[in-house]
Amino acid sequence: TIALFTLGQVERQRGNHAAAAQAFEQCGTGLRGDALAEAASAWYAAGQAGRGRTAAERYLSDFPSGVHGSRMRVLLGRE
Repeated sequence: TIALFTLGQVERQRGNHAAAAQAFEQCGTGLRGDALAEAASAWYAAGQAGRGRTAAERYLSDFPSGVHGSRMRVLLGRE
């Protein structure tokens, strides 16, 4: 879990946003909320808004009061 999250961060820093999103989506349940939010942002950065929207919606569904909620609503155009 932590290794995949770290890999996602490294790939994002390298500009490999799709690879970052894939790594974040593979994280286990321990970092699931953070990983979903990061995956959503990374998919948008990769130019794959549909996948980003799906991840952001999933985050808001699973974590309606989560710390990344505001950022996910911004991505979805709700704020």
